[in-house]
Amino acid sequence: MPFKPVTELEMPKGVSLRSLTFGDDGHILITGNNDHNVRVWDVTTLVWADQPRRDMVDGSAVLCVGSGRGFIGMVPFSKTYEGIVTGIMNTAAFPLDHPIKSVAYDSVLRRIVAASHFEQIKVYRVLASNTLEPLWQAASCNHIPIGLVFWGPQNDKIIATLLQSGDITCYSSATGAIEWCKRLSGAIGGSALSQDSSKLLVNNLTTNNFDLFSFPDIIKLRTFTIPETSTSHKIKMGIFAGISNELVLCGSLHDKVYLFDSVTGACLGGLHHGKEAHSKPVQMLASHHKHLHVFASGSSGKICIWKDVVLPTERPKNAVETKGTFTLLGLLTDTRFLVILLGLHVTYSTWYPYASQVYHIAVYPSITWLNNFYHSIVAYISAA
Repeated sequence: MPFKPVTELEMPKGVSLRSLTFGDDGHILITGNNDHNVRVWDVTTLVWADQPRRDMVDGSAVLCVGSGRGFIGMVPFSKTYEGIVTGIMNTAAFPLDHPIKSVAYDSVLRRIVAASHFEQIKVYRVLASNTLEPLWQAASCNHIPIGLVFWGPQNDKIIATLLQSGDITCYSSATGAIEWCKRLSGAIGGSALSQDSSKLLVNNLTTNNFDLFSFPDIIKLRTFTIPETSTSHKIKMGIFAGISNELVLCGSLHDKVYLFDSVTGACLGGLHHGKEAHSKPVQMLASHHKHLHVFASGSSGKICIWKDVVLPTERPKNAVETKGTFTLLGLLTDTRFLVILLGLHVTYSTWYPYASQVYHIAVYPSITWLNNFYHSIVAYISAA
């Protein structure tokens, strides 16, 4: 398997995980929770980030997470834990009883788009103080926007995937005007856009599997089948992984993350979410757009951090020298080769007469002609 577990992070008792996102350096993990708190984890030390950090730059981009009580938490990067905590800004984007279902950050123009459980989409500008200035609000979507992402040149568009309806809607990020809308054949759960924005991964709530589409034309490419035993239809997240998005990671309803080849659709195996077996859904996944060697999986009260085992992408330098050494040995120990030899030996009396005729009629005359031709050329050159 290309990924191995690094550690498990337990949420405090009674606290449920709502969202996961990685920091810009790939070492900080931010979680949104149902207790109105934002938690900052240091993935390198695998503890809460309560120690000074020397690899961050003050004033760089912020992270944003949505809470289950309508708040957006803005988490700035800082060299110290105190700088992170004192710089966190909570903004009431929606009423207290409107949980935030999705949030995305535009690093180009410093904007945030957020969607609530009650079918509203709002866009804000992030000011220098990390407070939010409202820009526009879309009309009710009639379905919950479960996925949001900025897309296009200068992030001039927002893509929203709507829960259950199967609709994918493209908004102008400047005005909120709807530019196009497309509908899938199945209901939509979680969704993820590939790093190059050429593919869209969708959790098909109707089939409980994941479908891969080309983007933005939305043509179905393949399906990743999850071996679910439960008849429940719950939202699951899927993400892309690998340098060229050659891997797809999909959550499940039974404590596993499934790994697929995004090109062939082949299942490469299942990763157990945690050391102890349980039947809790693994519905949240997060990876980093730059540091693709680490990802996090989350259930209601537990986070697992995974790190990939680097697979060779180039042929080893000593491949030429070792190839000749092992080819003959490998052939002699190949079961299929030995079976063929045994079959030829057993059926010798049947095929040999025909092979002998072919040899004397076609092969031997050709060899004789080539031999005579060779000697003629040699004699001609010697005489000259």
